[in-house]
Amino acid sequence: MPIRTILILVLAGAASLASAQSVLFNNAGSTGEDPGLATGTTAANGTPAPFGASWSELQADSTVQSHANAVAGFASHFTGSGDLYRFADDFTISDPTGWVLESVSLYAYQTNALGGASPFTAINVRIWSGRPGDAGSTIVFGDSVTNRLLGSTSSQIYRIFRTTAQPSPQSADTKRLIWKTDASLAGAILGPGTYWIDWQYTGAAPGAEAFSPALTFAGMRTRGGANARQFRTEQAGAWADVVDMGKPALALDLAQDFPFILRGMVRCPGDFNNSGGTPDDSDVAAFFDAWNEGDPSADVNNSGGVPDDADVFTFFVYWAEGC
Repeated sequence: MPIRTILILVLAGAASLASAQSVLFNNAGSTGEDPGLATGTTAANGTPAPFGASWSELQADSTVQSHANAVAGFASHFTGSGDLYRFADDFTISDPTGWVLESVSLYAYQTNALGGASPFTAINVRIWSGRPGDAGSTIVFGDSVTNRLLGSTSSQIYRIFRTTAQPSPQSADTKRLIWKTDASLAGAILGPGTYWIDWQYTGAAPGAEAFSPALTFAGMRTRGGANARQFRTEQAGAWADVVDMGKPALALDLAQDFPFILRGMVRCPGDFNNSGGTPDDSDVAAFFDAWNEGDPSADVNNSGGVPDDADVFTFFVYWAEGC
């Protein structure tokens, strides 16, 4: 079909296709900024949180109140001495045009950190196609070296152990202030599918610890489908499922998930070179370069196979509407 005909059809009847930068995914299951950590301003034993702050208290099983989670946070830092820890958790993109990611918010504390500044000075991030540790899984974005830190601020949430759990309930304290750390994902352009994001902190002091708290919901020690993974060099450099063994000893070992929030925008295929703003002639040139080479990125209608005339039509639908 001639390009002129395609343009006439596009301009005559294309639907509006808008996209805007926003929260694209929250692993807590919400659509907003709540990371899924705060459990309230009063601990289970009645201790009030500091003014303006909340507790993040390890939870007991709603059906077996004597059984509670035991791990306040799991190691997720570079030690500087050969040992290291990483975390990974999954997310799914269902938008047919994919996502252009901008940043991710991650959450961790350092026990007894002093001063008003964040104890974390660096963070590296990777994104995988396939579960880390599985044969055939590949890294599609990022590396374990680049510092992607954008900023780190107090969440005003304090992590505490269960204050009523037996056999050894613990008092509520302010030793574990959770910090929200933002990392850049600029350049991460992903199509539909399931991915895994993995991360690692570096502290201001050499070998300083970073502990990542698991998602925490009232009356639940975990949630269905929890599947986060941890990499530990002390375990022969292997990925393993993250499990809270609970307490007392009779409590079930339960898999966990971790809080993270992805921001960016739904990809606009009309802005083919992802330069931002209104699609222009440079996007047309970039599209046809990819289309002529049979590059999968030119399969903008996600039909699979080699890009064809149908992809040209779909591209100009997006291009003409300006996303």
